Amino acid sequence: MLLQHYTLCAGRSGAAAAEKSGKEDFPGDAIAVVSLSGVLTRDSWWRGIPTTYLVSLLRDIESSGEYFATILDINSPGGEAPAVPPVLDYLTDTSRTMRVYSSIEMAASAAYWIAAYTDGIYLQNDITAFVGSIGTMMHYENFDPFYEKQGVVIEDIYPDESPLKNAAYRAAQKGDYGPYKKMLSELAVKFQSAVRSRRPEVVDDALKGDIFTGSAGIEAGLADGIMPLTALIEKIQASASLRNTLNNPNIEN
Repeated sequence: MLLQHYTLCAGRSGAAAAEKSGKEDFPGDAIAVVSLSGVLTRDSWWRGIPTTYLVSLLRDIESSGEYFATILDINSPGGEAPAVPPVLDYLTDTSRTMRVYSSIEMAASAAYWIAAYTDGIYLQNDITAFVGSIGTMMHYENFDPFYEKQGVVIEDIYPDESPLKNAAYRAAQKGDYGPYKKMLSELAVKFQSAVRSRRPEVVDDALKGDIFTGSAGIEAGLADGIMPLTALIEKIQASASLRNTLNNPNIEN
């Protein structure tokens, strides 16, 4: 059995050197472990993990024909919302032939949204591993008072043809966060609906932004079990060996 390990870390791009262990018994029985550590972004900016690169890596792993499954080793607080759709496009592709599992130390917010679409979610321990933070938020920083103290007045100028340009931002400058909350609410409902569709057993309280550690995450319907990464690898290896035994009648048991 071949084990290939890739590491995608926030703050650097690309995959780290791969580790190989064991031996390859049959074509197509290898397992890839892709470690995701840090904030998720769609592209290579903000020193996050670019999910467009992740998808490219997953497609390369699958198209090689060498892999039975891939495990996403996730330790991420989430990230920007646009990081999610590229991965969901891959995971929901009906032509996908490789199974993808989640092994989680931390999968919050956008990271959990992605994990919810994998073929199984396993927490690595019952001490610190957690899932959840199903919800949306944004930062708004108004530096106008600071600049005014420095004697600097900043004026934004818009033509009559663009009355709605940056309308939400301009409303927030006046203390009205309603437009931003409306956008966040729409995204939050999509997030909740997505999780509910993938995990119908999830409890209502798990969809309100809280986080759940270990056994509590399982009880909330957000994970399938507690299993260290090494144990999950062994479990998937056993599945691959069983499949190969059934598909290769000349193998001696």
